[in-house]
Amino acid sequence: EFESVGIAGITQSLQDAVEALDVSTTFLLGFEGASALQGDPKASPGGFDFSKYCGFARKIEQMAEDDKPLSIWHHDRACERMADRVAIASQDRFASARLDKATTVVHHFASQSTETLDIPDDLSEGFPLVQGSPRLIAALTRAWRNGDAERFWDDLASRVNLPVEKTRKRVGIILRLAPELLAFYLLLWVLVERHERV
Repeated sequence: EFESVGIAGITQSLQDAVEALDVSTTFLLGFEGASALQGDPKASPGGFDFSKYCGFARKIEQMAEDDKPLSIWHHDRACERMADRVAIASQDRFASARLDKATTVVHHFASQSTETLDIPDDLSEGFPLVQGSPRLIAALTRAWRNGDAERFWDDLASRVNLPVEKTRKRVGIILRLAPELLAFYLLLWVLVERHERV
């Protein structure tokens, strides 16, 4: 399933996975056992706290440059790519109508209090679809990896007051506009799933 992401064979330690994929060390800071991992790379990483990871990501961005996968830089570039596609699609009348429908789903979901990585400041205005998409994609990919996808779709469809199939189609528009964000969050949750509390 995830061979294309290059992580199918990584089952040793979390530190091995981070080194093999050259992932940002910011990711490690989201684990309870982050300090133990420094002394012993084979130590159990403990539970993963997504809110903690989000907080560290912005702080570290202000202290050092980090352009590795799962860094805030990586997330920002994924958001910018999505914004580029949204800008192009909004010039077409038919595509623009589809964007409006997708934005409605994002707005309904944004009312949830789930944590997310911030989008770049320059995208906060004028790109409401981009602004809310990371929260939706993070929750969706987490549900997929946890085996809760059906419940996620049912809850989302109920929240937006649409049939599940229409809801999926509108989210599909978002995913087609944001393949880099989808890859970002899939990588994050696959690594968490494989190594949390190992």
